[in-house]
Amino acid sequence: MAVVVNPGLDRSGDEEVMGKFGVKERNLEGQMVVDFAKRMDMDVVNTYFQKTEEHRVTYKSGERSTQVDYIPVEEAI
Repeated sequence: MAVVVNPGLDRSGDEEVMGKFGVKERNLEGQMVVDFAKRMDMDVVNTYFQKTEEHRVTYKSGERSTQVDYIPVEEAI
């Protein structure tokens, strides 16, 4: 079973771990990824790079789509 994780577009209060290029609205699992990144002093780096939706979306079914893969990386000093 796959868990759909979506950190989302709104990064209010989470700018220290997220870029501005997420996909759609954040769900509970996406919030868990963001919270983990904050606790571990990591960044969700693939949200920092602007890409076409075709390259950001890793799962699509009909009208639904999400960015499934996230890359947490230790923050640079």
